Amino acid sequence: MNKKQLKQAYKETPKMMGIYRIFNQKENRVFLGASHDIQARLNRHKAELNFGAHRLKALQSDWKRLGSNAFQFEIVEELSPPEDNLDYDPKEDLAALLEMLLEKENYLPEQLYIGTII
Repeated sequence: MNKKQLKQAYKETPKMMGIYRIFNQKENRVFLGASHDIQARLNRHKAELNFGAHRLKALQSDWKRLGSNAFQFEIVEELSPPEDNLDYDPKEDLAALLEMLLEKENYLPEQLYIGTII
């Protein structure tokens, strides 16, 4: 395969979508998020935290204070797209899945890093 074909194959490869968690193991705090490309989103969180530029100030502060070893990045739930719908937009399903997980886990407000990451 040439470079152009490799690039096209990468673009056409289905990405893992679903719910992810950033877990502060020392203080038992979590940030839950949803993404149509979990790996890319987790990589972005890690990069922003490492560069001191994360949009959630409380999470960034804890990262700086506790260090990267205090945090765990996890895929919590995967969402599979319907095979018969090529125009599938996962936004609503991801939001519903995130809401269900928040209800199921029953986190206390002080355990959550609150913020909107798009």
